[in-house]
Amino acid sequence: MGRLFDKLNWKPSAAEYKRTVDNLKLLPWQGFVYLHPSRFRIVVAGRRSGKTFLCKHELYRAALSVEKGLVAYIAPTLKMAKQIMWRDLLDTIPPEMIAEINRTDMSIVLRNTGTMIRSFGAEMPDRLRGLSYSFAVFDEAADIDEEVWVKIVRPGLADQQGDALFLGTPKVSAGSKWFYDIYCDVS
Repeated sequence: MGRLFDKLNWKPSAAEYKRTVDNLKLLPWQGFVYLHPSRFRIVVAGRRSGKTFLCKHELYRAALSVEKGLVAYIAPTLKMAKQIMWRDLLDTIPPEMIAEINRTDMSIVLRNTGTMIRSFGAEMPDRLRGLSYSFAVFDEAADIDEEVWVKIVRPGLADQQGDALFLGTPKVSAGSKWFYDIYCDVS
C-alpha cells in the first residue's frame, strides 16, 4: 500500500514541471500525466481535451528512450488510428530523426535509436500477437476488447517491463467495463 499511496500523492518538481509544460506546450494536466512515474497511466477525459496531443508526445518520448524497441499506438480500428494519430505523429517527429517511414504499416523508425513507432487497429487482435512492446498507448480504450490488453499487449510488455498509457472518454457500456475497472484500480 505504501508505494501506491506514494504514487497517488506524487507531485513533480516545480522546475521540471514548468520546463516540460513550457517546452512541449502542454496543458497543466498533460504535464502532470507526462511526468508521472507510474508504469500504467490512465486518462479519462472528454472530447477535445487534449488526449491526442499528449499521446503523440508520449509516443515520441518512449521511442527516444529505448534502443530497437516497438512503441505501439492502438486504436479501436486501423482506420481510426490513421485518422487520429498518423498525420500528427508525422508532423511531430523532426524529419532528420526519421530513418524510415512505411505508410502502409503506419510505422516510423527513428534514426538514433532504431525504435519503431507503429499504429495498430484492435479490430484484428492477431496482428498484435507475439510482439514485444516497449510502450503501448490504448486510445479510446473503452472501445477496445479487454482481451487485447489482458491476453495480448500486457504479456508483450512484460519482457521489457514496458509502460502503457490508456486514454478514453467517459462512457458506460458492457464493453467498456474493463476500462472502468482498471481506472478504479489505480484511482
